Amino acid sequence: MTKSGTINETLEVELGQNYTYSCQDGLVGKRDLNPTVMCQIDGDWTPTNFTCVCKTPIAMSGTINETVEVELGQNYTYRCQHGLIGKRYQSPTVMCQSGGEWSTTNFSCVCKIPAKSGAINSTAEVEIGQHYTYICDINRFKKGDENPTITCLHDGNWTSTKVLCVTKNWTLDILYPKNIQKSEVISNQTGLDFWACMQECDKEPNNCLSFFYDNQTGLCVLSSSFQRGPPNDFNISGGVVYYTAPATSCDLPYVFVTLAGSYFCIKYHTEAKSFNESMKACESEKAKLLVVTTKGEITDLANIWQNLGSSEYIGLSDQDQTGQWVSWNGTKVDPYWGLGQPCKRNNEYCAVFQNQKGIDCIDCKNNEHFFCHNVHFVPNTI
Repeated sequence: MTKSGTINETLEVELGQNYTYSCQDGLVGKRDLNPTVMCQIDGDWTPTNFTCVCKTPIAMSGTINETVEVELGQNYTYRCQHGLIGKRYQSPTVMCQSGGEWSTTNFSCVCKIPAKSGAINSTAEVEIGQHYTYICDINRFKKGDENPTITCLHDGNWTSTKVLCVTKNWTLDILYPKNIQKSEVISNQTGLDFWACMQECDKEPNNCLSFFYDNQTGLCVLSSSFQRGPPNDFNISGGVVYYTAPATSCDLPYVFVTLAGSYFCIKYHTEAKSFNESMKACESEKAKLLVVTTKGEITDLANIWQNLGSSEYIGLSDQDQTGQWVSWNGTKVDPYWGLGQPCKRNNEYCAVFQNQKGIDCIDCKNNEHFFCHNVHFVPNTI
């Protein structure tokens, strides 16, 4: 009688003699069970519960390391260590397959980011040993020199930080950039985010030639003079952003962005959609999914959109599964991948932007946020 995972063979065994089951390649015998049976007078065999099973699957980051025995076609479900939680949208279950292989999963266990008063509430997923940096919301700023970065530990706890996000209380004269004279100031406001400040400049196309924004305090100053911050029109230094008037040249809600020295009109969509649905949404606005491929473009995009979720669709895919990644118009590309890329995981043929990590790939059916690029609108420059 064939047992699960054993070699199916035809043989003749005389009365009183034994037969020993052998496992298929890649499988191992179940512990503490005798693989040997004896031929008895009535033609039956002595009983045994012996079967062949898959070896324990490799532990994923943050999962409990345990020894299990799983028969062919049966499942094993990873469990997280105490204090950790399972990564969203990734199945914790794998199946024992022929040859002793397991079905694939990108599941891991992550730390839940602790809330901090005055900081932006993030849903980012951070694995053991990785870091998260608190960012104060637009109504507060970071006080002192305390390091705002914490590290996820094995027990789900974090390294400590005493960083404080305190209510804004500043003197405008101190925070004005030295190259903007008070006589050139059209207006100033506080409590805005970067894009709201940009739109305030948009409302004054004949007067606002540049604006100053401090992302630590939310101070937005519109200037009637043209201020060019080195090295390009767009400059981030020490939490202070200078932006010149080309920001006024995109049709709202698309905003002007400089990526690696090139000008773009971009819109960030917060309604999560699949890759194909994201493309259709952009096309309904006479735009396309944003294509970024170089490290410089990725870095600049990450500096501008610093507080995004885990991933956003961009216009790169390998849906034909040829191994060649292409943009939405069929152009072959060799993008700047994150660590461990280009990916060769099952059913992951659409690209997403992952902040400073570079480009990763996921299942095209996943619902994610996305960037649209108005490819028909060329921003004016001064």
